[in-house]
Amino acid sequence: MLKAFLDRFGRAGRVSAATLGGITYRPEIDGLRAVAVVSVLFFHAHLRFAGIEPFKGGYLGVDIFFVISGYLIAGIIFSDLDGESFSLARFYERRARRILPALLLVIAASAIVGLLFMTPEPISQFARSIFAVIFFVANIFFYQRDNYFSEPSDLTPLLHTWSLSVEEQFYVFFPLLMILMWRFARRSLALVLIAGAAVSFSLALHTDKTDPSAAFYLLQNRAWEILTGSVLARIEQARARPTFDAIARMLPALGLGLIFASICLLGAQETSVGWNTVLAVSGTALIIRFGEGGDLVSRLLATRPLVGLGLFSYSLYLWHQPVFAFTRLFLIDAPGNFISCVLILTCLVLAYLSWRFVEVPFRNRTTVTRRKLVVAVIGISAALLVLAGSSEFTGGFPQRFSADQLALLALKPQRGTAIADGRDCRRQSIDDACVIGRPHTAPTFAVLGDSHAETLTGPLNDLFYELSIAAYVYAYPACPFVAGVETVGKKAPCLEFQENVFAALRQHRITSVIINDRSTAYISGTTFDNGEGGIEPGPLAAIRPVGFTGSEAERMSRSAEALRATLLRVLEMGITVYYILPVPEVGWHVPRTLVKLIAQNRLPLTTSLQRYLERNRVVLGIARDIQDETGFVPIYPQRVFCRTDTARCYTHDGATIFYTDTDHLSREGAEKLVAVIAPEIKFRLHAP
Repeated sequence: MLKAFLDRFGRAGRVSAATLGGITYRPEIDGLRAVAVVSVLFFHAHLRFAGIEPFKGGYLGVDIFFVISGYLIAGIIFSDLDGESFSLARFYERRARRILPALLLVIAASAIVGLLFMTPEPISQFARSIFAVIFFVANIFFYQRDNYFSEPSDLTPLLHTWSLSVEEQFYVFFPLLMILMWRFARRSLALVLIAGAAVSFSLALHTDKTDPSAAFYLLQNRAWEILTGSVLARIEQARARPTFDAIARMLPALGLGLIFASICLLGAQETSVGWNTVLAVSGTALIIRFGEGGDLVSRLLATRPLVGLGLFSYSLYLWHQPVFAFTRLFLIDAPGNFISCVLILTCLVLAYLSWRFVEVPFRNRTTVTRRKLVVAVIGISAALLVLAGSSEFTGGFPQRFSADQLALLALKPQRGTAIADGRDCRRQSIDDACVIGRPHTAPTFAVLGDSHAETLTGPLNDLFYELSIAAYVYAYPACPFVAGVETVGKKAPCLEFQENVFAALRQHRITSVIINDRSTAYISGTTFDNGEGGIEPGPLAAIRPVGFTGSEAERMSRSAEALRATLLRVLEMGITVYYILPVPEVGWHVPRTLVKLIAQNRLPLTTSLQRYLERNRVVLGIARDIQDETGFVPIYPQRVFCRTDTARCYTHDGATIFYTDTDHLSREGAEKLVAVIAPEIKFRLHAP
């Protein structure tokens, strides 16, 4: 059965030779296509082994495709021009047969799945991307919208079509230019192509420094890769294949090595012209130019499994992103290796079926005439554009959801950072500290901690204004209020900052402080795993006593003791301490996960109270040990966000989302917490 399957690919390969307009069929190029598509496939699968993604640079498979495309398409054009048989109509018909049928199938299938699993705003964005893909401006659309390497890109079903748009934009102009060059400057054609590639490469280098996304997405910064393939085709036509001496036979191996190094060793770079890109393009060029010489690499790439995979690489490329994106949109947790492998197999099956029953028939002019092609393409495109237009008109078909669901979806939770003197309270300078509360009032309070303390400043500002008091804000991101410690790797100047805070407390005669930070996370040195699939992305900087070099267990113990000593040190200064223990972490990004759950009618989004208590056992123990110290007022957030009857901690209620991400409170969440602090402050302010 396997032999018959591979024989079918062998016959398909021989058939493909007839479609190359007189260009000799080279099976190793189909094998190179397989390398390219597998690299892209594994890159988007995010396969990890021992915590390492071996295909971190797999997106460079697209660069390999660009070079191959330039070589093959330019070769066909040059061959037809040389035989005086080139026809623009036939060229664009060939492109349409090659590109459109499978593309429209994938868009249509994605639209159906999107209506099932996407909420109004994402479906609206998806519908707009359909317009961009059909009119081959997807690269411009996604350039204006997302960074290719950002997390939302993993949830964008048609993101990968940017590369098709680059190619088709290129092939709108390239044949016309070649006709003119062939007539008036044929002898200078190779030099013109080389010059064009050099200009594009130089432009990409410059743009990469000023606008990396433009360097990645836009045609003028990508043309050099397609032109590289075109140069190879022109050189081959003018000088035939090279003589395959011992040195030439080694060059394909060098090329494959460069490709491997760029994809697996150098890893991901958010740039279109990094060293990894140059190596991938160079390696591809070496294989194309010096392959087919009976060398080991050419024989390897020409094996039937790789050739077969290369033959339906286009369909595989089309299917992989929607399959991965919709799976991630559906799953609350990021897919692990097992699910990713299942998805890869799914992509392979879908790709083979669409190649066998869509690509191959539509490329056959006898099976599908030009009239049938035009009718099918226009009909399906029109239907998709009507669907996309309807989504734009209705706002993403909101009638699919209840009023309560739509109300929750409409929320855009933001942090509750206070605004003072026309600036927000994210200042990190002690001398220029933000002052909240009643204006023109000498501060007697201070808010201390990291970014979690900062998120409370908006509601605290309102409370302090009501009480006619004021407070300094001394908060530094990634720095807990723990004296005598530094972050591992010294990623933030925590030691210096906290000592300056103590000096400011004395200088301004502060009588009360409110402390909030992620002390547990800093002491443990780990991000939160809720035990139910939600694992907060990392890394997170741990803290350690200055100069400490002991074991991890001792580091945690000594850091916990430093927290206890810091609280006692403030109390010994005669300052009242309102100590807010760590807010319940979630593990999942709350707003994004809620969108998924609403689409699947699976609310509410909660985490385990027991998990919270276990995670914060050490800090809860410190608060319990010093709870009888004069001036110490512990505030327990689990009593605000968690319920003992269900033993769950809640991230939202019917009309409010309490978090902006995996652990930071929204303005509404901060107000809920400050409402518990307010009675404690009022009581002590008015106590005799």
